[in-house]
Amino acid sequence: MNNPTYTKAVINVLQARNTVNYNDFFPVYVVDQLIGFVHRVYKDTVATLHPCITCKEKRIIITAELHDYAGLTQLFQNLNEALVQKGLLTPSHAGEMYRVTVDNFLTPLFEMARYAAPFWGIRIFGVHLNGLVQREDGRIDMWYARRSENRSAPGKLDHLVCGGQPAGLTLLENLCKEAYEETEMPYELAQQATPVGVVSSWEQKGYNLYRFTPFMFDLFLPQSFEPFSQDGSASAFATLPVNTLTKNPEMLLNFKASCQPVLINLLLRHGYITPDEEHYIEICTLLLKGFFPYTSPEQVTKLTYNEYHKL
Repeated sequence: MNNPTYTKAVINVLQARNTVNYNDFFPVYVVDQLIGFVHRVYKDTVATLHPCITCKEKRIIITAELHDYAGLTQLFQNLNEALVQKGLLTPSHAGEMYRVTVDNFLTPLFEMARYAAPFWGIRIFGVHLNGLVQREDGRIDMWYARRSENRSAPGKLDHLVCGGQPAGLTLLENLCKEAYEETEMPYELAQQATPVGVVSSWEQKGYNLYRFTPFMFDLFLPQSFEPFSQDGSASAFATLPVNTLTKNPEMLLNFKASCQPVLINLLLRHGYITPDEEHYIEICTLLLKGFFPYTSPEQVTKLTYNEYHKL
């Protein structure tokens, strides 16, 4: 492609998914485990929620007596209910629970209601499926959905299948569930999806922090596949040639924000953005910025990893 103007536009898209002001947030520890970040305007409120919560040295520490999975899950349920009473949270997503981790998806410390995840700034996991079609002339097309007007991001374009990762399901189980609910894709077809990695970002929205890490999958679909929105989340489906996304960077902005890094990753992996591009390394780095949340090399020299987690 060799188009510096396009790749610079891609960088702008990725920078818009990494907008956090680190000085606005206090790290939240459960004993010695860093699990999230709370905005400074909520620090004093959080400190009054329970006697086990203390704030000192620019950090929030929860020294719960119950350190086991069930005990911590119940504690945070109580904390979130208190925040609802104060008008700082609004229950949603029918009680769906997320895993709370230090970073390792496979070893969660406890569960937290999905609606509370951005308030506490915990890492949010999800699944995104690139539904691809190989045409006879070699062109690769991609299925996409247009979101219904009564859903979040109304009218935006969306991946064929995507969703948050609830506690209690494996990634593949969740992908197959979402695929059936959103497109009526048979389980036998969905389970053929190939895992292709993760991207990660830290995006600040007001006083909330979205630390989003989607697990990505590719699935080449048969020519005969026709999606149907069983849960009503999509108002329509269509396909587009993947290379369309390299001709107009504004096309990426038509997609829901969480889809944009996944689509850029797709363009990298399938060779639409090559290592010969001027901004290639910067793009690759920004796709994983949520794992290395420093804004400059200077910050890395000022703080070692262990020093950062002791803030």
